[in-house]
Amino acid sequence: MKRLTTISETEFNDTIAALATANGHSAIAVVRVSGPQTLHLLSQICRTTKNSAKQLFADKPRQYHRVDIVDTNDSLIDDGLAVFFPGPNSYTGEDSAEISLHGSPLIVRRLLIVMAEKFSIRPALAGEFTRRAFQNGRIDLTKAESIQRIIDAKSEYELMGAQRLYSGELKKLVSRFRSALINLKAETEAEVDFSDEDLTFESLHKRRNRVNELLSQIELILKRSGAAQRVNQGFKVALVGVTNAGKSSLLNRLLGYDRSIVSDIHGTTRDYVSEDVELGEFRIRFVDTAGLRSTQDVIEREGIRRSVEEMRRSQLILHIIDGSSPSLTIT
Repeated sequence: MKRLTTISETEFNDTIAALATANGHSAIAVVRVSGPQTLHLLSQICRTTKNSAKQLFADKPRQYHRVDIVDTNDSLIDDGLAVFFPGPNSYTGEDSAEISLHGSPLIVRRLLIVMAEKFSIRPALAGEFTRRAFQNGRIDLTKAESIQRIIDAKSEYELMGAQRLYSGELKKLVSRFRSALINLKAETEAEVDFSDEDLTFESLHKRRNRVNELLSQIELILKRSGAAQRVNQGFKVALVGVTNAGKSSLLNRLLGYDRSIVSDIHGTTRDYVSEDVELGEFRIRFVDTAGLRSTQDVIEREGIRRSVEEMRRSQLILHIIDGSSPSLTIT
C-alpha cells in the first residue's frame, strides 16, 4: 500500500477540500469537503430558494439540494447540487459534504480558491480523506489498503483480489486465528494455575496438534499472500536475443501499436522498453531488451547491462531467434 502523507495533529483537526473527480473538462465535477467548518461553509456559499442553507442542510442531511454557489460577495460561481453528511456517520467520520458543479476547471479552481482564501479551508493531501476515515475508526487498515488497491488495479485479477480484501475476507481470517490463539493461551494458563485441582484438561499432544494446525493455516495464508503480491506487481517477461532478432517487432505486435523503434541497423534498441498488456485476468509486463552482442559502444554496453538486470528480475525469459537467419541451423 502507498504510504499516506504525514500531517500534524493540528492539521488533522482542520477542514480540507479537494476535487473528487478526474481533473480536466467534464460534464460534472465533484468537490469534497471534510472537517468541522463544513456546515458553516455550506451556509455561506450556498443559496437556496427556500429556508436558509444552514437550516436546510441540518434538517435534511444526506439529500442532494439544488443550490446556487456564490463567493463572499454573493457573485455566482455556478449552480449545482450539494449534500451534507454529518459526522460521525460519514466516510471520514467528520462533518463532510460533496458539491457537484459543471465540470469546468475554471469553476472548480475559483471555488477552491474561495474556500482557501475566505474560509481557511486547506487543500487535502493525497489520501487524506481515507486517512481521516481510518483515524476516526470508520475503516480499518486492511480496508484502507484495499481502497488503494482497487484504485490502482490494472487487471481483473488484481481488482478481484482488492475487492476480496475490501469485503473483509482477510480480517475475518485473522480474527479467527486470534480467537483460536486466545483460547489456547487461556486453556494453557488455566492448566498451570489449577494444576493442583482435580480437573481434567486436554492432553498436551492434542493441544500441540491444535497449535501446529494453526501454524499450517497461517503459513498457507502467507504463501497465498506472497503469490498474490507477485501477481499484483505483474508478471514480467523479458524478450531477449541478439541484435535484429525481432524483439522490438514482437513487442509492437503484442501491444498492437509501434512502441519500440524497428530498424535493420544493429543496436537500434539501446535501453530496455517495457509496457503492460492485459491477458485475460492477468497483467503481463513485456520488456524489450537491448540486443546481446559484443560492442565497444559505451552507451550500447550500458543498455545491455541494464537489460541483463531486467532479465534477472523477470519471471520468464523469451529467447527470440530470427528463423530466417542463414546462420540458424535446426536439427
